[in-house]
Amino acid sequence: MIRLDAATVLLQWSVGGLFFLWVTTRRRQIGLGYGWLLRGVYLVMAVGAVAAGRAVQPDGWRDACATGVAAAAAAALVVSVIRRKAGVSGEREKEERRNDRVAAMTGIDRAT
Repeated sequence: MIRLDAATVLLQWSVGGLFFLWVTTRRRQIGLGYGWLLRGVYLVMAVGAVAAGRAVQPDGWRDACATGVAAAAAAALVVSVIRRKAGVSGEREKEERRNDRVAAMTGIDRAT
């Protein structure tokens, strides 16, 4: 029989949501506010998983994983805020520099 508790559900939602966020923001083609919002939401869910787990039925493994997810989400949010100056334009400039470097090495100019 499967036992369903709030801490496990919150932890699964936060991990799944952070994975979805990683997939959708890999190439920085969307605004920074989207990433900040979702990182904050899933950070709160992970912290809620820790709190619910410790309050209702403590499980060391699940609570440790939830703490790790919360720490990773907080770190990702802090790094994103620190690196906000680059934004989408910074990523495009980095891609242009890479294309120029490859064109210089191979002689093949890729149209952007």
